[in-house]
Amino acid sequence: MLIALMTYGLFKTRFGLSLRAVGEYPQAAGSAEISVALVRHAAVFLSGCLSRLGGAYLTPAHVQFTARRYSANARTVP
Repeated sequence: MLIALMTYGLFKTRFGLSLRAVGEYPQAAGSAEISVALVRHAAVFLSGCLSRLGGAYLTPAHVQFTARRYSANARTVP
């Protein structure tokens, strides 16, 4: 679902077009009256939010996997 949302956001919205324009050629985006600094700051903020979501998803999964592995090996130790 997140992939579909990100694809829509990057290819169907004004912000996505601005983001791609700033990433490819910032001088042209600036001449088109797009605030390059604002778009770059927003992109860094959004990437931080997405990385937090990824970390929040992976941390419980890793803890659960580690707990299973330790409890499975607990029976084999004399």
